Amino acid sequence: MAENKENPISINDVPTEILYQIVSLIPLKEAARTIILSSSWKHLWTPIQVFLNINSDQITSQESGQQMSRVVSSFLNTYVNSYQILNLSFLETNSLSHEVTLFMKAIKGVDKELYISFHGENTNDFSLSIELPLCENANLLSLKTLHLRSITGMARSFLPGLFSGCRNLETLSLEKCNGLQYVDLKAHDMLHNFVILDCENMRSVNILSAPNLKSFLYRGTLVKIELKEVLKLCDVTLNLKGTTTLSDYNEFDCEDIVSLLVSLKDVEVLTLSGWLLEWLCTRGVTLDMLEFKFDKLKELSWIDYCMNTQKRDSLASFLTLTPSLENLFIKVS
Repeated sequence: MAENKENPISINDVPTEILYQIVSLIPLKEAARTIILSSSWKHLWTPIQVFLNINSDQITSQESGQQMSRVVSSFLNTYVNSYQILNLSFLETNSLSHEVTLFMKAIKGVDKELYISFHGENTNDFSLSIELPLCENANLLSLKTLHLRSITGMARSFLPGLFSGCRNLETLSLEKCNGLQYVDLKAHDMLHNFVILDCENMRSVNILSAPNLKSFLYRGTLVKIELKEVLKLCDVTLNLKGTTTLSDYNEFDCEDIVSLLVSLKDVEVLTLSGWLLEWLCTRGVTLDMLEFKFDKLKELSWIDYCMNTQKRDSLASFLTLTPSLENLFIKVS
């Protein structure tokens, strides 16, 4: 009697439509790893290739920036329920060899998120002014999360048009933008989260207005940070790379740091590098004698590379400013 053997189903036999549905249920970072599973999964991540006929001397023009913004807007309106990749390149129209230069790679997530990584070298340091206006004709209404990585000076003409279309943006993140030195932010009342990570040459962060900003995360070297008109700010992380070596921070005076702490006095959750408190103490600041307290602070996370007597004493002094503290976390790494 012959045995009935069911034909095994290979992962390569699963219809593309179902693969798209599966991937759409996975967070973006994990979903991207499916590219190694098989050729079928790899096919899901085949990028859309867009080439713009723009001369190199016109890349930074306002017209070119508007043209690139329209491409991104069209990209966001494709494949609403799946991830998709866009490669945007310049085709040198005056070049006999038709040289192609990759400008940026974008990934659209299913949860109204857009990740953009810029390509090209930075020849000069630059500043970035971010304005998120309440535009009625915004063309990126669906976008909730915007993550920008490796911004170049060449990208500055593109970004104003991008920002102006983000009417409902809730989270903005800047990461590894090594040529970026100064950031000014003026946001509409929809922005809730602002993140800056590992921008090596950063010198100043100035939040001019963000009425409903709830969370601010900064990771990098000590820079001048000013927070204005952030009445809803309740969760702040200052993960500052450095040590208490005074020569490293001679350009800062105690008033700058104390002023920053004053702007944080109404937050409820604070993550802070412990060496900064120790640095203040070594400059003669007596923390428990400051004229303000963190009356609303419920949770404090203290992070540093070690715990010694000086760090312990500076932390103890800081705790006298937190009468409502409920949770204290100490992380040594």
